[in-house]
Amino acid sequence: MSAFLKLLRGEKGITTPEVLVLTAGIALLSVLVVQTLLPALTGAHTTVLNRVTNLTGSGF
Repeated sequence: MSAFLKLLRGEKGITTPEVLVLTAGIALLSVLVVQTLLPALTGAHTTVLNRVTNLTGSGF
């Protein structure tokens, strides 16, 4: 925690390793969010597709 606070108080610009760590963290969070939301979005897509197909008689 103190290293994080030191980073926040630092007056130097952000360095390449810090950028890489930040980028990796954002990528990991993105993957976790997509994996969490994917089942719900798949279910919603299937429901809408089925209703449109039943209503119009076609999926196109």
